[in-house]
Amino acid sequence: MNTPDNHSPVNELFNGSNYNVLEIQTACLNEEFIFDNQSFIDVDGDELSYELVQATDNIGQNISFASGFSINNPVNDPFWSFDNINGNFSFKPTQLGNYQIVTRVTERRNGQIIGVYQRDFQILVRNCMTLQMSHLNICSGEILLFI
Repeated sequence: MNTPDNHSPVNELFNGSNYNVLEIQTACLNEEFIFDNQSFIDVDGDELSYELVQATDNIGQNISFASGFSINNPVNDPFWSFDNINGNFSFKPTQLGNYQIVTRVTERRNGQIIGVYQRDFQILVRNCMTLQMSHLNICSGEILLFI
């Protein structure tokens, strides 16, 4: 397996400037969260495929999932969806928490694997406040306070 370094084709494909998504994302409880994976760019037009993989600890040992969680549903959510073609995923969290999702991107040229990259994402599910206003008129010089 190739990993990003200065001598790997993965470094050219997944150069730090080509991967611009934060590793920690915030999702709101009971609201749909969509991760639009537009950050992997292949300048050569090679085929990219995506898969969910097992999280590992700092010595490479698999981290066990808690009951109800799995590689195919790492957030234990019936609305969980993952697209192997573009790496996008979505869900509607029903539990507060910090979730880890690990994806592997495989680059192929003429059917041959030429690079593999693995990325961990943390999704922090919070109870978000939503401010809803239908109409607000403020005249010049007036002060608006949010308490």
